[in-house]
Amino acid sequence: MTKRDVFQKKALQLIHQKGFKAMTMRDLATEMSCDIKNLYNYTKSKNALLENLLQEISEAFHQGMDKVLNANLTPTQQIEELIRLHVTLSFEKPLNVGLLSNESRNLSEPYLGKFNKQRQAYEDKVESIISAGIKNGEFRKLQTAIVTQSILGSLRWLYNYYYQNDKLNPFDTIEELKKMILPGLQREL
Repeated sequence: MTKRDVFQKKALQLIHQKGFKAMTMRDLATEMSCDIKNLYNYTKSKNALLENLLQEISEAFHQGMDKVLNANLTPTQQIEELIRLHVTLSFEKPLNVGLLSNESRNLSEPYLGKFNKQRQAYEDKVESIISAGIKNGEFRKLQTAIVTQSILGSLRWLYNYYYQNDKLNPFDTIEELKKMILPGLQREL
């Protein structure tokens, strides 16, 4: 693990414990047993730290979603892969994922606007899957915006649940979520 990795790990832990607003660079320096000036080798400011951490996890979600959309999959299979993506990232990087739900509101402009556009673009990608499934008759006729937010809301809590219950199995979690989400979408035959 590089010093930069340690810096990010400690920062994420402190943000998770205290919240971004309450965490100070002095807290982080104390946690890392270094002079506060040394932290600025890793980031130019506390806000830049949050921006970089959020950008990294946002990119991971977008890259995963782009793979799902570019694969030759049915809408049902795409929803299954969406679930797998969220579970995998939540289990591998729970504190990073937690930033998306809990700390993005602390971004300052112009990054907040950019971040909100990225979030909307991701939601639009999910909604496009729902729309395609409705159009081809695979899914019931539902309001795509409501379904999109319901699915994403069902997946957003995972990071915290896993962080507190690290004995959970991601494979079982994926299967449970598929059993919960897919029947609500699929057309009755």
